Amino acid sequence: MKKLSKTPLFAAADIFIIALVLALAAVPFFISVKGAGAPLSASVKINGRDAGSYPLDNAGEFKLVGENGIEMTLVVDGDGVFVKDSSCRDKICERTGKITREGQSVICMPGRISIALEGETGGADAVVG
Repeated sequence: MKKLSKTPLFAAADIFIIALVLALAAVPFFISVKGAGAPLSASVKINGRDAGSYPLDNAGEFKLVGENGIEMTLVVDGDGVFVKDSSCRDKICERTGKITREGQSVICMPGRISIALEGETGGADAVVG
């Protein structure tokens, strides 16, 4: 009967190389998770004209008055914005809910009010290996 040698499956150098490769593979993930862009702000337009910009770090409730006397209460908190109340009849702007990412928007067609999140740059939608 032959005796099996007791050599380890991995040497210390092999474990070091594997750990190094895994660490380097994780770097792009951590870079893409949080971009170094500017903080988001809610850009408001009424009838196509700029009506103000509300940074998300400046929390509060703001009254907006659009076309046809439509009134809207915009709530800005640390991570997004939403319409709390609107005097329009269809209330689609309220049902849109909270928007939290750059490029998302809330529209009130009867009041001709649009609210869009702007400001963060370079955020990746997805990272493909």
